[in-house]
Amino acid sequence: MRGVRVNCVCPSIVDTPMSRTDMGRDNGFSDVRYPVQTPEEVAALVLFLASPASRPVNGTHLLSDFAMSAKSAFPMD
Repeated sequence: MRGVRVNCVCPSIVDTPMSRTDMGRDNGFSDVRYPVQTPEEVAALVLFLASPASRPVNGTHLLSDFAMSAKSAFPMD
């Protein structure tokens, strides 16, 4: 089949009613010490992958986690 591309967006925590419930954050994420994405930020990534600008991108994942996965596990006091 031609013209079919498969990519995925892998966001970290997204501020949604479901994530608030699952993480026990009824009042939201405003007081946490880690970055939390908005649904609009994730939607912008999806729109990019669906746009002509991403035409050469295929078979990959777009990790969207504010570089948290690249952060060292060592304490940084």
